[in-house]
Order: sequence, then structure tokens, then C-alpha cells
Amino acid sequence: MKRSINTILDVSTLGIGLYHRQAQTGVSRVVEKLMTGLWQTEEVTLSLAASTHLSETMRYARILFGNSRPPFINRSIERKQAIVENGLLSPFPINSLPSKIIREGFYRVRKSFHSENARFDTRQWPADSIYHAPFYPIPTVIAQDKAVKKVQTVFDLIPVFHPEWFPKGDNTVQTVLKELPPDAHVITISEATKHDFCNYTHTDPSRVTSIHLAASPDLFHPVTDQSVITSVRQQYKLGIHLTC
Repeated sequence: MKRSINTILDVSTLGIGLYHRQAQTGVSRVVEKLMTGLWQTEEVTLSLAASTHLSETMRYARILFGNSRPPFINRSIERKQAIVENGLLSPFPINSLPSKIIREGFYRVRKSFHSENARFDTRQWPADSIYHAPFYPIPTVIAQDKAVKKVQTVFDLIPVFHPEWFPKGDNTVQTVLKELPPDAHVITISEATKHDFCNYTHTDPSRVTSIHLAASPDLFHPVTDQSVITSVRQQYKLGIHLTC
């Protein structure tokens, strides 16, 4: 019998995107596909983590999975607070004024206690856990725990090479590189990014794996409907010997 792989995935980006449309980026699509794929894989025992925005992320998971969803690995007290917040939010549309007021109130409380970011207790985690940070930095307490295997995804280094192209204060990628644990394995989405990353950080290439992103089957697939093919050919004045 195969041993299950205990995998913990930080899905904070999904919670943030639930309330902020500008955060619904390609990274979020990748994280969602990774989450649902791991959840459907029999060899993996998946738990979710939210290094920030726990209540939003738990709400997103409930909307996506319903009651049959992966458990969150955040501390019990943090999960209970998120449940209370989501219970108060549940009667209101996501972007309504009451929703914004409630969320602002809970944010101010967390800020006053310096608890905007999660405080994980890795002692409660399953043995041989793998923590995968697909966007945000690996939290310090996890980085310092030698028993936890760590994986960090780096999409590109453009924010490092061209910070002027990004909003002031957007230093997520810089923080990821600065706080990357020496025993973490890194995933990049292209050989070019792997090359940039290894050159910039002087990291041993054996610690970095390039895994290319796949096209969404919902958007990119062979078209077999001849009426659609004919319509496209006519629209773009394509010859009869060309294929779509």
C-alpha cells in the first residue's frame, strides 16, 4: 500500500481575489488548478493553509468545494475567529457596504494584536509534511522547522529587474527571495525563469525544477464543429487549405 503524501498548500491568493478583483490574476488560476488537482489525487493528503487573509480564504474554499473540502492547517483559534467573521458576513453580498464594514472591523482588531499574518504551529502537523508556497514567502516558523519539507514557486523575476513597472510597495517577490530557506526546493514556470533565478540568487540549479504551465482545456481545445471552422475561416479570410 502506497504511503500518502502529506501536502500543505498556501492558498491565500484565492481568498484575497474573492474580495479584490485586481488580485484575480493568472497566479490565482494556477493555485486553484493546483489545489483542485491535488485534492483529486489519491496519493496526496491535502491540507490548506492561509498565511494571510484566513477568513476570506476559508470562505473561498467553502464556495468552491462545499462541505467536502480540504481541512485548513491554521491554528484552531485562528480558524474559529475566521468562522465567526464569515458567519457575520454570510447574509451580505461580498462587495456590499455591510460586508466591507464588518471586514474592516475584523482587520482593525487583527492589526491591533499584530495578527494580520497567520502564526502556524508546525508541531501539530502530520509527519513528513510538504509545505508549498505557490506565491507568498514561506513563513519564518515553517522555514525554521527542519522536519517540514518546503517548496516555493517563483513565477518570474520581473518585479526584481523592473520594480518601476509595479505599484510602489509591491515587494512580494523580493521578500520571497530574501526569506527563502536554504533547504527549500524551488519551482519555476520556465527555463528562462530558472536561469534568471539561479543567476540572481546563486542557487544550485539542482534545487530548482522548471515545470511549464499548461493551457486550460476549457479555453484551448481542438474545434471539430465544421460550422465554427467555416465561420472563423470566413471571418479572417483563411484559405480552404488552412486548418484552425
